[in-house]
Amino acid sequence: MEQVHLRAIALFKDLSEEALDELAALMRPISYRAGDLIFQEGGPSIGLYVISEGLVQFGKLSGRRNRRRILKILGPGDIFGEEALFEPEVCACPGYARALTDTSLAFVQRDVFLAFMERHPSVARHFCEWLTRELKIFECKLVELAYEPLEQNLLRLLLILMERFGVRDDQGICINIELTRQHLAEMLGVHLDSVIHELSRLRDQGLLTFKKHYMVIVDAERLRELAQPQTTCLAEKLF
Repeated sequence: MEQVHLRAIALFKDLSEEALDELAALMRPISYRAGDLIFQEGGPSIGLYVISEGLVQFGKLSGRRNRRRILKILGPGDIFGEEALFEPEVCACPGYARALTDTSLAFVQRDVFLAFMERHPSVARHFCEWLTRELKIFECKLVELAYEPLEQNLLRLLLILMERFGVRDDQGICINIELTRQHLAEMLGVHLDSVIHELSRLRDQGLLTFKKHYMVIVDAERLRELAQPQTTCLAEKLF
């Protein structure tokens, strides 16, 4: 993984050029095609992944109904595999990771990365800051999903997708990522039919439209007004 990409990641922003070279040498590049499973829930947790290109969905399966729940979508510069990084022994992955598009990753083994952090304490400090932010994000998610109606949560999800992946075109702001209605249902933890109904209602209201496999937000300002997001988490939260 190139130094310029590593430098852009908050965990590594204080590292010297020599330390970045060291880290880059420890990382192994891996490529996946869209739809490929990167690791499965319950499999061994063996290291940390950094996304160079593409998109990855991280989620969990419900034990009883075998339904998927997408917890987050990750893009270039994001990391995953950290949940079991500090366990005393190799343990089971708490979720699964799957490539949403053709994806390039940089992988570093768990014990190798832990040893690197011991040599470079600034990485450990930034890692703690990052984990704290992740905890706040999931607290926001829990509150919203427990107490807000589906309509409100869908509006907030569309707003977050628009802010992160939106590209302006002649119809409005196109969410430049291929997400099916099933993906949206798995992000929100609801039945597919409920998402289809809500999207149809929003389309009838003139808030969005569909172009091939993409959603286009026709009235971005109205979406921001209706979504009423929790601003403390908006910039980073995808659920």
